[in-house]
Amino acid sequence: MCGFLTSHAQNWETKTSVPAWGRDDACAFSLLGKGYIVTGNQGGFVTSNELWSYDPVTNSWTQKTPFPGTPRQYAGSFVMNNEAYIIMGIAENGTTLNDCWKYTAETDTWTQLADFPGTGRWSMFSFSTLLYGYVGTGAIPGALLNDCWRYDPNADTWIELESFPGGTVRETVSFSIGERGYVGLGFQAANGTQLTAAFHQWSDLTNQWTALPDFPGGPRSYATAVANAHQGFVGTGQNAAGDFQNDCFVFDTETASWTAIDSLPDLGMRGMSAFTLSAQPYFLTGLREDIVRVSSVFRYNPPVKSSPNVLVYPNPSTGEAIVKGDELQRIQLFTLDGRLLREVVPTEVTTWLGELPTGMLLLRLLSGDQWICERLLVY
Repeated sequence: MCGFLTSHAQNWETKTSVPAWGRDDACAFSLLGKGYIVTGNQGGFVTSNELWSYDPVTNSWTQKTPFPGTPRQYAGSFVMNNEAYIIMGIAENGTTLNDCWKYTAETDTWTQLADFPGTGRWSMFSFSTLLYGYVGTGAIPGALLNDCWRYDPNADTWIELESFPGGTVRETVSFSIGERGYVGLGFQAANGTQLTAAFHQWSDLTNQWTALPDFPGGPRSYATAVANAHQGFVGTGQNAAGDFQNDCFVFDTETASWTAIDSLPDLGMRGMSAFTLSAQPYFLTGLREDIVRVSSVFRYNPPVKSSPNVLVYPNPSTGEAIVKGDELQRIQLFTLDGRLLREVVPTEVTTWLGELPTGMLLLRLLSGDQWICERLLVY
């Protein structure tokens, strides 16, 4: 049985709540095997600068160095090179912000970067690919935007790209996998009267946007999205009638198709945040349909099918292992706390893994269209 994916039925687990005031419209991200949440609206337009870190091994939270910028909500965020970026947003007094910050988990420190050179905004999309960070669309007083910008973390510079093809929109959701980013849902009218279910994909390889199948849950805003290595998880939010939702769907990037999964085990929610640890998505905090801001945390356990056609040996190992399978497409090696150590794309039936660190490791293997999990003990 794999330690970070389960082979039983799809389900959600309730984890330890964030030990702070409930909030919505916060930023969440994962770094070095831990999840983080920062900023957000605590009610009455009182925003937070608290930063909390979640350890999945102990199922506990630790408060970290507070965000040093202006407290805000509706900010953008993405992760690159094991550092998190918090971008723009709106302050308690309604000021539109255009500052950018970087958080380094190893030292628990914040660094202010160059301001965003375009129009400051809130409720924009934000994601990162293997090479760049991206932000676009969003709201300014009385109007919506559809521009798109790319950030180079090595040069700390921004360049403007072609406009987002989904039109002017705010309260979108976004996630990324590899060299691709995914953006969808949200308001298309500045007064909040028109919602969309459309989704688009950005590719670093082509530098182009491509239309995808619409979100099957229908048009909505204030939804939640996050991804693991091959799937995007999208759910909750508010529909055109104003109803809060708790339904959830998974997007398969290989087939470009949507599948319904179990609903969130709570009332309808909007403005939740999300991060992924060890391929498992966590949905947390948010505004519930009874108009209570919650600190709840839910983890989804995606199903994994076992396969008899893959062998891993010797196990236990003294530092080397062989993975053998006719249909192997990808090999991922994790530590028990969820850190990705290595990723290999096999070119032959047999793949040799050498110089393995000692301890219990987790192998995640893509064979055909099935993910398989194995434990590997190295001594």
